[in-house]
Amino acid sequence: MASPLLDQARTGNAQAIAALIQRSLGPKGFTVQGDRHYQRLTLRVRGDTLPPQAKLVDYLSQGVECLHIHGLTHLEIYGEQADGPGWHQTVPLGPTLEAEDWSPELDAAFAPVLSAPEPRPLPLNQLTWAYELLGLSAGADLAMVEARYFQQKADLIRRGDRATLEPLKVAYGKLKVALESAAPSLEPSPIPAAMNSSGSVAQPTPDLSPLTQALQRQGLRVQLAVQADQLQVSLPAPAKTSPRIVLAQVYRAIAQQDLQALGLRDCKTLVVSALNAQRQVVWKQSAPLPETGLSEADTDLFSFANRRSNTFIFPALLLLGGVMNALPLVNALLQGIKIWFHEFGHATVAWLAGRQALPLPIGWTNVGSQRSLFVYVGLLILFGLLYRAGHREKRQWPMVLAGILAMLQFWMTWLLPTQTFEMLMYFGGIGGEFYLCALLMVSFYFPLPNYFRWDFYRYPVVLGAAFTFWGQFWLWKRIAWGQASIPFGAMWGDPNHGDMNRLVNDYGWTPLALTSTYNAIANLCFLAILVIYLYTFIKQNRPGLFALSQRWFVRS
Repeated sequence: MASPLLDQARTGNAQAIAALIQRSLGPKGFTVQGDRHYQRLTLRVRGDTLPPQAKLVDYLSQGVECLHIHGLTHLEIYGEQADGPGWHQTVPLGPTLEAEDWSPELDAAFAPVLSAPEPRPLPLNQLTWAYELLGLSAGADLAMVEARYFQQKADLIRRGDRATLEPLKVAYGKLKVALESAAPSLEPSPIPAAMNSSGSVAQPTPDLSPLTQALQRQGLRVQLAVQADQLQVSLPAPAKTSPRIVLAQVYRAIAQQDLQALGLRDCKTLVVSALNAQRQVVWKQSAPLPETGLSEADTDLFSFANRRSNTFIFPALLLLGGVMNALPLVNALLQGIKIWFHEFGHATVAWLAGRQALPLPIGWTNVGSQRSLFVYVGLLILFGLLYRAGHREKRQWPMVLAGILAMLQFWMTWLLPTQTFEMLMYFGGIGGEFYLCALLMVSFYFPLPNYFRWDFYRYPVVLGAAFTFWGQFWLWKRIAWGQASIPFGAMWGDPNHGDMNRLVNDYGWTPLALTSTYNAIANLCFLAILVIYLYTFIKQNRPGLFALSQRWFVRS
């Protein structure tokens, strides 16, 4: 007879699945937590020392598959250990264990997986199916396999065919492991490692002779060395040439080489040192090395490190939002988006001040007149959960946001006078169309905890926020230029009881003060968006920008 816990697990209850697996892993000193979001199940395994990643992933995926949970397509596993780095892997789920159920007997059969030796990679002659899936002939080297995989991955993501991407990942992973394990037997034995000055064994250095010869042809007598992720270039200090020109000459010669073929794929930084006759450093210059190709993140539109989407798609969404405002028909059809942002501007002020509020997309927000302990504690719990999720996944942005909102909530709930709260309520409608939209737009660059799946939804959210933001931005610019009037009156036709009327009649605002204040907020929000965009652009494209500057510098 199946246990109640097993019955709950079969329905897809994440906590029940975690508790079921905990029965097996708990005696081994591990703790398991589960969470489910639509078709994705997340399991977090913690322990002082975890088993090898491949073994634990096989163990968990097989155990979850045999539960035959309807609608579950992916398993996301986080391994967290005290004495080493954590890891994260997502695997597709399939009916690999037919007519099986989780049971003590099956658990006992899986348990040896955790203590079994690391499985050896399949021989290359047994991976012809993987070569065929990638469209390659058997015997292709690792560089060809990687190039074809990333090309096909980018094509599939553009077409939205993520189902075909999963078997492609499996084929690429097995080929990579097999080719890397076979590489030592296909190459001559490396030169024995030498001892460095500290007495420890130094790693074998790549073949730098082609690069040395290329630099010598530029008239530079150099010595090259690789240390960690740095390519270090030492040369006699020039008498007249400036350090920047020397760095540009070295960089230009390196940029013409195939760094991956030279074994410098993992090197990220170029360090050029000029030495005097006593081999003392006269000056030192550093720069990012030229890129060896697109990274995996650049082929994934859902990655926050995708330089293409961060550089081109984000400003394109902002531009499209402005164009939508210029089209009367589109502006009229999507007016509800602006209304809802406006009402959420009122509601966020009320919530942060501990009042009940219900924003409605009909241009009305019900707000309670008294503080509510339920609202205050409930919102504080949500901020705590956001902070905890950010801390668990080592993401600073949710933690900082939760801390700021919690402090703002305390001040607005317990320290803010009632009259000031009411004034902010009326001010927050149009204000929310500025600061709420700006916050959502810059959040495009910041990953939230996995539960929110912000990687996908940020695209339509940014478009809607940009559409609302630019509408108010240009309205208040035209008001400041005398080309439009302040929007007095209510949405439903009452000309004397709108937000602007209340601010002027009840709280002493003047039309000039309203115009200057809203324009100042608009400018600050626009400046924040621009700064975040430029900072991310420069940070993620630093190697390419530096390469462009060096070409110009050498020519000039």
